Amino acid sequence: MTGVWRPRRLSDVVSDREFYESRLYREGFREMRINRQLSLRAAQLGPGILHSWVMNRWNHDFSDKEMDLAREVQPVLCLLDTAYSHPHTSMTNPWPVDAFGLTDRETEILALVAQGLKSTAVGHLLGISPRTVTRHLEHSYVKLGCNNRVDAVRLFTSTCRRAPGTSDFRAPW
Repeated sequence: MTGVWRPRRLSDVVSDREFYESRLYREGFREMRINRQLSLRAAQLGPGILHSWVMNRWNHDFSDKEMDLAREVQPVLCLLDTAYSHPHTSMTNPWPVDAFGLTDRETEILALVAQGLKSTAVGHLLGISPRTVTRHLEHSYVKLGCNNRVDAVRLFTSTCRRAPGTSDFRAPW
């Protein structure tokens, strides 16, 4: 399954007979009345460590139309996984960039942009328009003393890396 990112039905991977004879079915799925499953991979964190969204049902396999819909939804699920895969450690601003006077929202947006997200994706995640994201970034540029996204992210991440007690750059979620 390494490298397979398209949505997969359980029936695409194993026959019904093999599945019903498996320990997984006998000791787990049968009790929960699950014999059909759809898995959408969202991230691979390391060898054998995956984040996936899984849907289960009984006696009714996922249709080709549902598979098409799953392919459409999968990029959004990957985006959500990126944004929310790290639990919040506190409600206060965890970034050591307070000396620049960034607001919590500007810091949050810079953290998402530092992960490679575009203004449109950041806007979707935060429930604001892409134009509002751009305005927050522009305010951040002034405070950071730069004039573009690349320089702002470079300064933001290098400041985070140099903070005492931090070994790497991580988003606060």
